[in-house]
Amino acid sequence: MTPSISIRSLTKTFPGGLTAVRDLSLDVPAGSVFGFLGANGAGKTSTIRIIAGLARPSAGEVSVAGVPLDAGLAYRRHVGYLAQEPAFYGWMTGREALRYIAGFHPWLDEPVEPRIAELLDLVGLADAADRR
Repeated sequence: MTPSISIRSLTKTFPGGLTAVRDLSLDVPAGSVFGFLGANGAGKTSTIRIIAGLARPSAGEVSVAGVPLDAGLAYRRHVGYLAQEPAFYGWMTGREALRYIAGFHPWLDEPVEPRIAELLDLVGLADAADRR
């Protein structure tokens, strides 16, 4: 049976040489519940952000339901993520954030761009949609 999450030799290094995750390998069996426990700075959040597709690994491979991280939208359709403290990412525009979130909804058959434009207009952000 394909594991729900499969990680091989995952490494995440940040500018300045900080290595948050070093050579992590694990499988989460389908149908199981899995949690990360460890000290501050152990790499838990970095690993979860990579699994969620919010950060890129420096090395290694991640797959969810057998779909590799680099599959883009096909990957995100297998991932659900709820941050402890939800926030928007400063490197995304409002339009990019909505497009990213739409990628988590595989049941959407219609094009998302018209709906994104409609929502931006509805909340009064159409003029600022492409600003970070």
